[in-house]
Amino acid sequence: MCIRDRSYVIRTLDDYFETLVRAIQENGGEVLKFIGDGLLAIYRIEDDTTSARERACRQALKAARAALVSLDALNEGRVAAGDAPLRTGIALHHGPVMYGNIGARDRLDFTVIGRAVNEVARLENLSAKLERPILASAAFAASVNDPSLRSFGFHAMKGLREPREVFGE
Repeated sequence: MCIRDRSYVIRTLDDYFETLVRAIQENGGEVLKFIGDGLLAIYRIEDDTTSARERACRQALKAARAALVSLDALNEGRVAAGDAPLRTGIALHHGPVMYGNIGARDRLDFTVIGRAVNEVARLENLSAKLERPILASAAFAASVNDPSLRSFGFHAMKGLREPREVFGE
């Protein structure tokens, strides 16, 4: 595969991230970091109540759907210009995390860590295999209770002892 010049790659990533970040921020999310061609976003759950979890999960699902609509619009322009369309995989999960500045004395990074972060990363890896742009954990699907999320069965994921049920649209 031939990679075009540096400015093209950076412009492509900037366009892609702008599409995703706008959808996340407009729906109450916060982008924590960019990781290569991926990103990590969170939706804070201020209190541990069912309604707070449901609200955060609904916001995240709404953002994921909005991001896909915006990505389709971006891709129309890319295809018209002779460029390949961009694809994405969005993973949705909820669970407890720890947060803070983590790293070395000379280089700290504010981030979240914990099992929930690991699980959502493994879930995102399945999106290409299952050919689904949005995947959600069983915990997320139960919290949002949206009939458009349907089960795609149980899947083994690296670092997790038991296969996990995966939902998607």
